[in-house]
Amino acid sequence: MKNLKVIAIALIISTSSLFAAEIVPDIPVKDIRNQVVDLLSDPEFKIAEEFVVNVVFTFSSEGDIIVLKVDSTNPDVIQYIRDHINHKMIATPGEPNREFILPLRITKK
Repeated sequence: MKNLKVIAIALIISTSSLFAAEIVPDIPVKDIRNQVVDLLSDPEFKIAEEFVVNVVFTFSSEGDIIVLKVDSTNPDVIQYIRDHINHKMIATPGEPNREFILPLRITKK
């Protein structure tokens, strides 16, 4: 009988700790994309032709953006994206440690 009480108490404690964990709301990817694109307005580099760059990023536990990879061979583009996105905060950050892939179309003006 004593073992049954110990098991019941252990079950109550373990299940209550599951529900006490902080739940991060599922932010729509479109909202995250729009906020990140706003950080990249007015590029300061010249390009010869239009192209697409894939940016892979995540969010830290504090909510700032961590750029993991910029899929480009142009060093100006890579540096611009890292300078304007990396370690920046947005209004509705996504789930920490979840990787996001953002395709950016770089157009010639």
